[in-house]
Amino acid sequence: MLSTIAYGQPVQGWVCGTPLKRCHFLQRLSIYRNLRAESLKPKHAEALVRRWQGEGLSVGTVKNRLSHLRWWAGKIGKPFALPEGNGRLGIENRIYVQEQGKQTALDPDKLAQVKDEHLRLSLELQAQFGLRREEAIKFQPAYAIRPNRIHLKPSWTKGGRPRDIPVRNDAQRELLGRVLRLAGNGSLIPHGRSYAQQRNLYERQTRAAGIV
Repeated sequence: MLSTIAYGQPVQGWVCGTPLKRCHFLQRLSIYRNLRAESLKPKHAEALVRRWQGEGLSVGTVKNRLSHLRWWAGKIGKPFALPEGNGRLGIENRIYVQEQGKQTALDPDKLAQVKDEHLRLSLELQAQFGLRREEAIKFQPAYAIRPNRIHLKPSWTKGGRPRDIPVRNDAQRELLGRVLRLAGNGSLIPHGRSYAQQRNLYERQTRAAGIV
């Protein structure tokens, strides 16, 4: 049990003030039953990650659990027992989709389940630039893409105010190139479909893919 790892002391005795979710996670951790804290090594974290992935947990859940584990490792004086980056543990980067100021973690497998290519690019625009849903669906690359920035029309934005967002990295530039190749002089609403129809499709396909 985890209490064995923690020098034989009950978990509650040394996690005082820990958020409830972290406490519950640490108390449920039950691998390497005879492992003592001073023996904690990266291979143990790797085994835990393999176990969680084998259980079908999402990328976000695995990353959250590793965050708790890193916190615990620091508390017992073993901050270097876990690799600094999650990539070394075989965990993909998450994509963050921002909808009206709220970020929702979206893993790449879920993005791949969205069947409509226009919608996938809208989701990526939300992730890379923090666009709202309406902005990302109505996005017109030939109009919006400017040198080192994107310019959003008032008719796309909340409150009807135009706004500019800087282009800061190659990943954003690569995404804009893909959007321009697909939409050309149009928008990310396919020809023959209205905004309302595309928004409804967005809701159905993201729900089906498990994107909340």
